[in-house]
Amino acid sequence: MVDNSRRAGVGDSHDGEPAIDGNSVPGVEPLRTYDAWLLPVDVLLGALKVEVIEKDLVEKVCAALVVDTKRTCLFIVPGSADAEKEQVIRRALAERIGRTRPDIDLCAAASQEIDVDAGVSASPDDSVVEDLPNVVADVSALYEGSSSGPMNGWRSDEETITALRSLITESLGGMAEDVPEDAPPMPEGAGAGVAFGYDKAGDRRPLVFMRTDLPIDLRADLWGFCAGVAASPERVADEADESGIIYVGMERTPVTGPGLGLLGALMTQRMGRRPGDCAFSFLTPSAETSDDVARVA
Repeated sequence: MVDNSRRAGVGDSHDGEPAIDGNSVPGVEPLRTYDAWLLPVDVLLGALKVEVIEKDLVEKVCAALVVDTKRTCLFIVPGSADAEKEQVIRRALAERIGRTRPDIDLCAAASQEIDVDAGVSASPDDSVVEDLPNVVADVSALYEGSSSGPMNGWRSDEETITALRSLITESLGGMAEDVPEDAPPMPEGAGAGVAFGYDKAGDRRPLVFMRTDLPIDLRADLWGFCAGVAASPERVADEADESGIIYVGMERTPVTGPGLGLLGALMTQRMGRRPGDCAFSFLTPSAETSDDVARVA
């Protein structure tokens, strides 16, 4: 078994977002929030150089991540079941990677009075989070041999799109189409649409249609997200409009936890591309626009 945490070159950086072109093997770059949910926990802890310590915390705080100049400690309340503990660790590290703090106490030790060894943390100031550096790692090494890594090696964006479309048409028995240039415009802000129909045997099949005038990296991640939607009709039953079409917006947001965004990230990466932020949202278009697109689809 490969110990990826030892193979990876990891450190902190103030660099901005990595370029995402999908045309080469990923190297040392900032981790993304979905990595906290896709990588094995031991690999993740090694990559972020985090030590987990069980410690009673203040009321209603289940975890406290303390970033010190010498080490990073994640204090968690003792007595949790293993599955619950893993969820807390993943969520805490996702927030460390994303430098956010919706659910946990996340702070930099240098900015306040903290006894790291004792594990006592005061309530931090919100501005501290912005000062935390990005966490970078050799992504290719971290995912080597992983069930969340690429199935057939890293691919270009175009190759990844082809593989995702094949997944929809072959594995799911559906259709994956480009929106014709002469088609009526999609609702404002929409990049793709998903609908479901039934074949002659009565089995439900997906139809995914995508705009072709979008940047290729965005299209690749949208195809991954839509593949996740196509594979999970029960999760999106309430998202369809009156014509039965589910419109997917183009705005990228980080993956915050299990859900369609994480499933899309997994599908995209398994097909060979390192995704960007890929938790897309659903739109609610007007019935008139829906009817126009439905006729084209």
